[in-house]
Amino acid sequence: MSSLEFSNLKTGKNLGGFGSLLLALGSLIILPIPILGIFSLLLGIILLLLGVRNISKHYSEMGIFSNLLRGFGFWIASLMAAIIALSLFEPLGIFIFPILLILMIVVHAEASRLGYLNFNYVVCTLNEYVDYVLTTFFMVLLLPTFLLAFLLMFWAEENALTIAVAISFIITIGSIIFSLIVLKNPIHKLLFLMGMLTIAIIFCFIMAGFSPNFKIISIILAIVASLTLPLLGALCFNDAFTILGVKTGKRSFQIAGWLLAVGVIESLMLNVIGALMVMPIAWIITSIAFFKLKSVKVK
Repeated sequence: MSSLEFSNLKTGKNLGGFGSLLLALGSLIILPIPILGIFSLLLGIILLLLGVRNISKHYSEMGIFSNLLRGFGFWIASLMAAIIALSLFEPLGIFIFPILLILMIVVHAEASRLGYLNFNYVVCTLNEYVDYVLTTFFMVLLLPTFLLAFLLMFWAEENALTIAVAISFIITIGSIIFSLIVLKNPIHKLLFLMGMLTIAIIFCFIMAGFSPNFKIISIILAIVASLTLPLLGALCFNDAFTILGVKTGKRSFQIAGWLLAVGVIESLMLNVIGALMVMPIAWIITSIAFFKLKSVKVK
């Protein structure tokens, strides 16, 4: 085993172990101490993703990382949908859109800083040239189009809302087709599709504040998102931990993945106490499994 492979495994298991502990802690204190719980969960997610990324490189199996990334993505999207649904009856819901615009600008700035929007990057990665051009072009159109639809909602004409809704759904359908068919890079597909669907959901919830009739559709979307996205996330987690268990020889990972799925089902059945008991146990088992990893040869 090379020193680089050893370093990847050692760093990965430490980050994964501590990240899982923070996720267990966050799951326990999210209700009594919400702010500290959310902070613990976010930090845990970051550390766990970094750790699993290193371990995925060590075992030459990036499917572990990509499945885990998808799982957290689905969970965060479902949480956002629930928060926005609750904000339907509050004036603060109107501030979601400007915040979204700020986040999009931050993402663009970070992409530029990392060199993704740099011409040299395109030249060095000709096999992804189509992805680069189409993604950049689509994102350039995306920002002003959604801004236009948002401004139309302030227009006092009844058909303005219809135009805004039409723009939103046309972009949503186009984005799904674009991400699934045109994009070649699976990471680009995932990020683009999840981003667009999240924007579409947020946009629909904002429009509900301007149209009482649209509120029914928004509530239905919230229910569907709250029921389906956590399940999709649980399936991704189960896949990630199943592969990780096979690669490392640690069956504890597979047990943890199964417990996470059980916790999601418990929460969907409104058994909050059961979910709050199962989730921390799953993350503690995951943490122990990470710390017990040894530098054995790659399978």
